[in-house]
Formats: sequence, C-alpha cells, structure tokens
Amino acid sequence: MRNNRKPTIKDVASKAGISPSTVSNYLNKTAVVNIDTGKRIDKAIRELSYVPDGAAKSLRTGKSRIIAIVLPEISDPFYYKLVDGLEAVAYRRGYSTIISSNQYDSAKERKQINSLLNNYIAGFIFATGGGDEDEIDEVSSYGIPYVLVDRQTSDKDVYSVEEDNYRSFYRATEYLIEKGHKDIFYITEPLVMETLKERLRAFKDAMAENGIPIGEKNIIVDDGLQLEKARHGYDIMFELLKEKKPGAVFAPSDSIIFGAMSAAVEKGYIIPEDISFMGNGNSTFAQYSNPPLTTIKQNKTKMGNAAMEMLIDLIEDKPVYSRKVVLDTNIIERASVKDLNA
Repeated sequence: MRNNRKPTIKDVASKAGISPSTVSNYLNKTAVVNIDTGKRIDKAIRELSYVPDGAAKSLRTGKSRIIAIVLPEISDPFYYKLVDGLEAVAYRRGYSTIISSNQYDSAKERKQINSLLNNYIAGFIFATGGGDEDEIDEVSSYGIPYVLVDRQTSDKDVYSVEEDNYRSFYRATEYLIEKGHKDIFYITEPLVMETLKERLRAFKDAMAENGIPIGEKNIIVDDGLQLEKARHGYDIMFELLKEKKPGAVFAPSDSIIFGAMSAAVEKGYIIPEDISFMGNGNSTFAQYSNPPLTTIKQNKTKMGNAAMEMLIDLIEDKPVYSRKVVLDTNIIERASVKDLNA
C-alpha cells in the first residue's frame, strides 16, 4: 500500500472485484457468500496483508447497547421525526443512542465517525446522503452493523430503509399538472444526496412526459437551503417575484415552502388564488400554515421504527428477511394549490 497505509476492507473489495459489504459479510459471517467469492476475498486478504481490527470487531459481539445515529442536520422536521421513530424502538429494545450531526460537511462526518469507532458502539444508523461512502466502508471493515436510512446506494448487499422518492415526486408533479398548472417552479438545495437527485429527476420526467417544457429559470438550486431552508426559501421567492409571478412553486421540504409563502404574502399575493404552493414532509406546521399546505406525507416515524428494528436484529444476530425496505408516500391535499380547471 502507498505510504505504508494500513489496507482497509475497501482495498480488499477493490482487489477482489466485489463490494465492501460483501467482504464484511464474509468476514463477519453475516450473510452467505458463495465459495468462489470467498476464495477471491481470501486471496486479496493474503496479497494485501489485510488484518481485521480484532478489538473493533469484538464490539459486534460484546455487551455494548449504544447505537450511533449519524445525521446531516437535526433542525429539519424530517430528521427530528425520524429520530423519534429510531429512539422509540431503541428504548423499547433496551438500547441507548448517540446523535451525531455534521451540517452536510463530509470531512466533519468522517472525523465524527472515527471518534465513534473508538468508543463502544454496537451499530450505526446513517441518515446522511453524501456521495462519499468511505466512512461507511470504514464501519463495515470493523464488522459493526449499520443501516442506511433515506439514502440510496447501488450496493444490493447493504441494509436500508427508504422511500420511493422518484414515484412520490412524479405523482406530486402530476398532481399539480392535473390541477391545470404548467408554469411550475422547483426550488431545491444542492443535489449532494441521491434522494434529491431522484426527486428532481422525477419532476423533470413528469413535466416532459406531459409535454410541458421547463425553462432554465424554473429550477432553482441554492446552497443556503441546506441548513436555513425557511429563510433562504423566503429570499429566493422574494427575488423571483421581482422578475415574474410563477403559477406554482414546489420544493422537497415544507420549510422551503413556508419561507416562499411568507415572501409571496409580503409582496401582496394571495395563496392559492395568485400562486399555488406544494411541499414535502407534512411537517407539524403544514396544517397550521395560512392557508394549510398541500404536501407529500412522508412516513418519517415509520421509517425510523423499521430502520432501528432492522439494525438491532442485525446486532443480535436475528434474521432480517429483507435487506431493502421501501416505504410509499401519499399526498395530503389541503388549501395551498388552486384547481385551474374548476
């Protein structure tokens, strides 16, 4: 290895031509790996002189009952509802949790995880969505179980709980179109997460397949929306209204829409007579906004419940019958979208 770096499970996987999770399953006997694949792993281990960390590996079979929950943020309603679901199951099954929030900073996330690996952690819940998966490979190399939440991966061996983001946002876009809307603006945070990419792809596909062209200005991507969604939603809408009045505004977060609605009202527009708004998340305040917000209802608590049940079953060597759980969503129709056909 270059610079005398200690080989990792990712190096073994790369040399064997398989995924890191398959190597982890083989080393920790958490899933059946066929004989030929096992031989390739053994050969790669010998050639790299890879040595699993025995102390860290022992955590998996030790008495630790602490689970680390890794989040990009905790202020968004999605994440605190998710944590409610996670912690409810952890408490019921006799586990404690540690929450680590990285503010979408991948370097900070890696440092936090390295610190957690030096502690007595039984398992990890990853609700982060960046493209850098080195930190997950590191956890896998230690033989510590983990579950991804609302985070898509091409690795079929990974345990995950997520929503059908594409179908959800395609249906929501079609809902607006069925109400007669064509001039739809989509406001999103940077596309650092696969879930956000899938949502935008669904919006574009639904518009295209209904024969509605999308102008360059109809999709607004703003860095500030990562952490201050409502404030930047307000700023974006305020600036947009200086140029034109959109027919409808759609965003992957209720908080973005709350800010945008506030700017529209301040500018003297009436919702939904002048502008329609649609959010995502069905946050606590959605039903109390003025007017009440039409939004996509996510199964946040159910998602947390399912992910924690899955992780603890892995920790306790109990059978897990599905590696990937996909939850559906539905549209909560309130009063923020005008039916132009009526």
